[in-house]
Amino acid sequence: MEAKFALRGKAEPAELDAYQRASNSMRRLLESVGLQRRSRDVTPSLQEYIASNYPAEEAQAVESESESRE
Repeated sequence: MEAKFALRGKAEPAELDAYQRASNSMRRLLESVGLQRRSRDVTPSLQEYIASNYPAEEAQAVESESESRE
């Protein structure tokens, strides 16, 4: 369902209702067998963020600027 929503870029209210009900049922089933939600840090490091969002030349300029501030 998630892939369908993503590909279409929208979802009808009835589809969202069905998705919500299914995901809540799955959560309750998983809790009943002892699985619990656990958070994890998915925040990228500064270097990873720069590498993925700036071309190589700009990344070097940003890194050298941040090093000069320290």
